[in-house]
Amino acid sequence: DFQGRAINKKRKFVADGIFNAELHEFLIQALKDYGYGGVTVRQSAKKTRIMPKLAKGRDKKNVPPQLKAEITRLLVKRFGFEDDALKIEFDSIQARGLCAAAQCETLKEEMASGKSVRQCAMRVIKNVMTAGRADGCEVVITGKLRQQRAKAMKYKKGYIVSTGHPKSVFVDEAIRHIFLKQGVMGIKVKIM
Repeated sequence: DFQGRAINKKRKFVADGIFNAELHEFLIQALKDYGYGGVTVRQSAKKTRIMPKLAKGRDKKNVPPQLKAEITRLLVKRFGFEDDALKIEFDSIQARGLCAAAQCETLKEEMASGKSVRQCAMRVIKNVMTAGRADGCEVVITGKLRQQRAKAMKYKKGYIVSTGHPKSVFVDEAIRHIFLKQGVMGIKVKIM
């Protein structure tokens, strides 16, 4: 939006923050079937490179070229990029065990296939804790688990900071929703 013009630093930071938030929300919806796990934006004078990280993106063939073209077209239209000034490159998540979004997607797939809630949650916690550098992991699953009455189940292992500024710095958190026959279930995964 502000390319080529002098802009106040405060306004630039606010505009960048709004751009990143809108882009993140859009990519969550567009790439929900591919295990979206965050985005990196690199801007230069001529090009803007947007690199979404995908859990299922080990080989780039998983994402159809039509989807990539559609995402590019929608971003060009929404943010007013020039025709050839935007490039999208899909990247895979390097440390899958330490990415809350990837673990959330794994948990979502397992629960949709009909496995028990406790078994799925404990498998995710085991994957995170054996992946290496995690100090703690927490999985919260809410909704109608077995009975008609909704409740929340919380599974935790290790140590997680839950308050203050360190929470926003050190804790990776992801939230997903599953639409099942008995209703909507919420999944939250926190990794520190």
